[in-house]
Amino acid sequence: MSGKRCESIFDCGGTVTELKCKKNSVYQYTTTYRCKNAGTPESLCIGKIREKVVTSCEEYEDCQRGICVPIYLNECDQRCDNGGFSGFYCSSSCGSDPEVQMSGDCNDEYRRCCCRP
Repeated sequence: MSGKRCESIFDCGGTVTELKCKKNSVYQYTTTYRCKNAGTPESLCIGKIREKVVTSCEEYEDCQRGICVPIYLNECDQRCDNGGFSGFYCSSSCGSDPEVQMSGDCNDEYRRCCCRP
């Protein structure tokens, strides 16, 4: 609505909020429009944009159209894939399969991240 002539604030559209991606995080952009010099030949709708981080996507997610979308099922899946393994599983013991270190637990039930050769 910026750049449009206006008689009052109601001609400018009020407030518009949208979610967008930036640096693999979800940002909320809020644009508040107002009428500068209302009712005069110099009147103009102008917008002020405020930006704030809503959430940062996890390492195994990608930000797309304002939401975090999983690329991998979880951190374990990503680490095994990046290591060139064929798959992963979460367990209390990996046996002879390779185990990768993670920042947290593999899932709600098991702590270890095991990769399938």
